Amino acid sequence: MRNKVINVKLGKFNSAALVSTILAVCTFVLWLATFAVTPWDHKISLTKHFHVSVWKGFSGDTFGRLVIFNDVQYGPYRGSIMSLGGEDTHETRRGWHAGDYDVSQITLTNLDSTSDKLKACDLPGIYFRYWQMHDQERPLWTLMISLWYPLFLFSILPVIWIFHSWRLRHSKSSHS
Repeated sequence: MRNKVINVKLGKFNSAALVSTILAVCTFVLWLATFAVTPWDHKISLTKHFHVSVWKGFSGDTFGRLVIFNDVQYGPYRGSIMSLGGEDTHETRRGWHAGDYDVSQITLTNLDSTSDKLKACDLPGIYFRYWQMHDQERPLWTLMISLWYPLFLFSILPVIWIFHSWRLRHSKSSHS
C-alpha cells in the first residue's frame, strides 16, 4: 500500500515536472519572439482592455519582457511624457525609493478637487505604471515582467527532477 502511494506521488511529481519543462521551453520561445515582435503590432487580446505580448524592452533587458497592458490604441506605456496638473496643483507623494528602484504613488489634486494619480513600481525586471486621469473614463496601465522570472520559476521542478533521477540512478548503481 505504501509503495502505491509513493508511486502515485511520484507520478504527480513527474507530471508536474513535465508541464513545468514545457512551460520553460515556451518561455524560451517567447524570448526568441522578442527579436521580431512588438506589442504595438503583435498582441493577444484576452478582453477589450487586457492585452498580452512580448518585447525586447526599452531598458536593455537582455532576455525580453512579458508585456501586459490595457490600451490597445496607446500600447504599453513606456515612459513618455504625460502632462498632469498645473501651477495650482497640490502634489502628494507616497512610497519608498532605494537607488534605481522604487514603489510610489503620486496624487495631483487640482483646484476644482479633481485628481490625477500615478502608481509606479520599478524593481529588478519589473516595470509597472498605472495612470488614472480625472478627465478619462479608464486608467492607462502597463505591467512588464522580465522573462527571467517565469524561466526561473518553471525551471525549479525540472532541476529537482533531474537531481532526484540522478540520485536514484546513483544509489541503484552503488547497491549493485
